[in-house]
Amino acid sequence: MKSSISIPCAGMPHFSRLIIAGLTLLCGSCKKESVAEPAPVLEGRWEFRSTVTYNYNATNQLLSKSEQFPGQYGAFYLVLTTDSLKYFKSYDNSPLGAYKISRNGNEIQIPKLQRTPIITELTNHSLSLRFQKTFVIGSTGAYEDLEDNYVR
Repeated sequence: MKSSISIPCAGMPHFSRLIIAGLTLLCGSCKKESVAEPAPVLEGRWEFRSTVTYNYNATNQLLSKSEQFPGQYGAFYLVLTTDSLKYFKSYDNSPLGAYKISRNGNEIQIPKLQRTPIITELTNHSLSLRFQKTFVIGSTGAYEDLEDNYVR
């Protein structure tokens, strides 16, 4: 003689729909809050990577562009603070020069050098400083810009 036990399941489909609806609401309400990345910081140590030379004619037409990389003994880094810029040799950390600076937006004023490089790129890992009209040929009006590229 076999005996069987039957369990009424009439409420099961309704119950499983309720669980699925609850899980859907729970998962849908768990959104990741987007956290804004902090703005890149200019201050700190930056390792020199290259200089790009842009040559222009008197009508501002780009004539040529070339990139130079440092050799072992030409490598240097700079340390920027809110009011100074200091250059050091990479291989022995000896100082190459120190200058008082001030910053106005993307411009860095270096009064001692009578230069105002423009920050053309600033991320957490790269910095590009463009020095405009570093060399001007007086009779023709041709000139060159230099852009120094750094990483950290």
